[in-house]
Amino acid sequence: MSYPEFTYENTRRVGYFLGEGEGTAYFLPVCTNCGRYVKMDKTIMWNESKGFKDQSNAICKKCGRIKIDCEIID
Repeated sequence: MSYPEFTYENTRRVGYFLGEGEGTAYFLPVCTNCGRYVKMDKTIMWNESKGFKDQSNAICKKCGRIKIDCEIID
């Protein structure tokens, strides 16, 4: 599957604190299908040994429930 080329260099990111010593995970709140801004979930499922749970974590008004991948953990 290929994603459309959308650039959002100066767009805000949504961060989730993962825990003491683990940092914050940052996500770009944009639909990978249509490029619209999305509403991210209030929490995400994270496990230090397994990483992020493979499930949807945002809702797009056009595409419905979607999964946004983490850009970076800082």
